[in-house]
Amino acid sequence: MTTPLSVQAIAAAGRWTRLVQGHIPLAGLSCMCSAGFEGISVADFEQDVLDYLFAKHGADPALAVLFAQAGCSAEGGGSVLTLLQTIAQARQHAPGASRLLTDLDSSLRSFEESHAGTTATR
Repeated sequence: MTTPLSVQAIAAAGRWTRLVQGHIPLAGLSCMCSAGFEGISVADFEQDVLDYLFAKHGADPALAVLFAQAGCSAEGGGSVLTLLQTIAQARQHAPGASRLLTDLDSSLRSFEESHAGTTATR
């Protein structure tokens, strides 16, 4: 049974909310949480995630509408949470919305794997 896109978007919003409270250790270094240095905040990567999603999916006219409703454009702006809320609240889902959520899931998984202990406990 396939999970409805609205439910997938809501679940992704929860994951994103949890992740932005964590951090990513600097490349090549082990986590320095115990030393009081937490690396780079996941929230600092939000525009990068949006830029990636927009570059990959923004040319799809149906998804362009979702991006616009969420305040995302080629110039930047918007938020991951707003984009997910827009998808969750859509009366009818754009055919490409599933691919967009799959790509976002991949990004979220990457953040989770880069420092699972920190993001899981925050």
